[in-house]
Amino acid sequence: MPYKDPIKAALCKKNNYLKNIEIYKERTSKWKLEHPQRHKDNTQKSYIANRSRYLLEKRKKYSENKELWVKYRMDNQGKIKVINARSKYKYKTIWLDVLRPLGLTKCSKCGYDRSFAAIDFHHPNPSDKLVSPSHILLMKFTEDRLNELKKCIVLCANCHREVHYGIIK
Repeated sequence: MPYKDPIKAALCKKNNYLKNIEIYKERTSKWKLEHPQRHKDNTQKSYIANRSRYLLEKRKKYSENKELWVKYRMDNQGKIKVINARSKYKYKTIWLDVLRPLGLTKCSKCGYDRSFAAIDFHHPNPSDKLVSPSHILLMKFTEDRLNELKKCIVLCANCHREVHYGIIK
């Protein structure tokens, strides 16, 4: 008779599995050999469904072992570059959607606004800087980061260089 209590049912199922683990392993390996494509599809579906858990486990594993992390980075440089490029693009587009209505995408000196790639954020008081504004745009949007950018003067690349060189103030 099945258990009505879900906890007892789960324990019973687990104990049954542990008693017959060799039989289950044999059946599973046989099924994998008979259905390689379905096995591959199921593995991919499982990875996508549990992706955040896998990433947390991987992060924990690598945070405990520095040498293993360095080896992983060396072996997967191309993959990491693609992931970083995707996240940078995604975050920059989100930032653009936030900064445009606030008028923070146009040079305050000359009015340049043709390309956001040429826009810099200049801190008038560098000692007040918590994070570099160029790094903020590569991170997820938060109100604290937006407040940090609001402390800055928006300049195009040319005007920013002239400010640092002392030509304009």
